[in-house]
Amino acid sequence: MAGPTKAAPTHVADGKCGMWHGGTCMPAPTRRSVIIDHRLQGGPRKSYESTVIASIIQLPAWVKHLGYETTILDSKNQWIGPVYSLGQLVGGIIAAFFLDTMGRKPTLVIGALTMQLSTALLVWSGSFAIVIAARVIEGVSIGFLLLGYQAGIIYGIPYSTSNTGWRAALGVTFIPATILLMVLPWVPESPRYLYEKGKEEECRRVVGRLHGFHMQDGNMILSEAAQVEFEAMKAAISWDQEHGQDKWSALWNSKAARYRSFVAISSQSWWAWNGGSIFTYYYTIIFTAAGITDPHVQFGIAGAKMLPDVWGRRTNYLIGTGQACLCLLIQGGIVLGIFDKGKVNHSAGAGFVSVYIIQWFLWVMFFSPVVNMLPAEIYSAGLRARGYAIANAASMGVGFATQYPALPMYRHMHG
Repeated sequence: MAGPTKAAPTHVADGKCGMWHGGTCMPAPTRRSVIIDHRLQGGPRKSYESTVIASIIQLPAWVKHLGYETTILDSKNQWIGPVYSLGQLVGGIIAAFFLDTMGRKPTLVIGALTMQLSTALLVWSGSFAIVIAARVIEGVSIGFLLLGYQAGIIYGIPYSTSNTGWRAALGVTFIPATILLMVLPWVPESPRYLYEKGKEEECRRVVGRLHGFHMQDGNMILSEAAQVEFEAMKAAISWDQEHGQDKWSALWNSKAARYRSFVAISSQSWWAWNGGSIFTYYYTIIFTAAGITDPHVQFGIAGAKMLPDVWGRRTNYLIGTGQACLCLLIQGGIVLGIFDKGKVNHSAGAGFVSVYIIQWFLWVMFFSPVVNMLPAEIYSAGLRARGYAIANAASMGVGFATQYPALPMYRHMHG
């Protein structure tokens, strides 16, 4: 007599289907790729803004649109770039609370919507005050998106003499925000957040969808990889909660905690001292002084600018900061030895620009990957969002402090 027939799995995730969404089968690797793509959409806006806004604020058409004859007063102009950092400072802190109370998905939605709002205000640019408000909101949106295009078209359109050029350049940033909103339905809530909020079964389903599962007798059976991930995550979060490592005070309530926060804050703040941000916002002034006057060449140079697992974090960190210090010393020597003595020397100016390009290339190669990893690696799961928040706040505060006085400084560079 034949034994009872065993129900066959109705849905196998490993290598085939790892996610059901609205009746549509999506493989687990594809689902993870969608999430990664979604997270990456915030990055283009951040790099885009620093380069393109520097071009936009110097355009005669944009300057005239705001009611000025030939240029915006330096006392106002020097707010346009740095005020973005203040917005990101505020946005990062607020986002940390949103992450803990509302979850990752709603936080990303808010970031995408505020990005859309800031873009609309910049495209309008009704007044100088509106531009400043838009820049603050833009910073807030990045603060949200980082916690949770330098496109080819931009190269050709910012130099139009009409308002269409700069509006199009700014309007292009609707694209990443729109992609964010379109992809969001396929992005699940963070399983760590769900477990922390006591939604264990929902957390289990998300882990299964991300790492593989099959359905048997109406029940979800996790794959071996998914089960290992689920149990490890449960153990880590439970330990954090039992030992108070999921509280804000855990960022500073012990010597080890203070050291971790020091590492996170200092590493995130180093970028403000490498000269890259203040150079980028005012590169048109610097390039013109160096004899590079063609706006297309200027933009091309500004926009042209992974070894952590091979050499280790510390080695890359030291290389990144070391080369930045060396390059800044060279640039300082050029300024003190030539520019501040009133000598007109375009070769020295070109050398100044070249050192910047080399320094920025090496910085991005060695330092940037490490600094983006450190807060994630030194904090426990329950503290990562908060650790990132305080590190980001400190970083943006230092960024504003270094960017705001940059324009008067460059105005006083002779030669």
